[in-house]
Amino acid sequence: MLLAVLAAFYFGNLLDHGLDAHDAQTFQDNIAIAQDPFYFFSTEKSQVSGRPTAEFFKFVAYLIGGNDPVFFHLLSIALHALASLLLARLVHYLHRDLIL
Repeated sequence: MLLAVLAAFYFGNLLDHGLDAHDAQTFQDNIAIAQDPFYFFSTEKSQVSGRPTAEFFKFVAYLIGGNDPVFFHLLSIALHALASLLLARLVHYLHRDLIL
């Protein structure tokens, strides 16, 4: 619950953030991937992050919500919060100090 509150506090301004330069490039890539799925693996993409899992989820977000910056940013925040929770769970599972 604390993580959700912190995410809302620190990232809440992204809802009216609009398009960033990288967002526009990602949205162009989404359209190209929708037309040719093999473009996903291309090095000619406008926004090559080197993180295929992140790029996949960005494309799935496009399939669900289109190229909507608000939806895109909310999904990004949610995935980062989920990754934080999973990391904390892993540290707890490994019997390590959560201060890590």
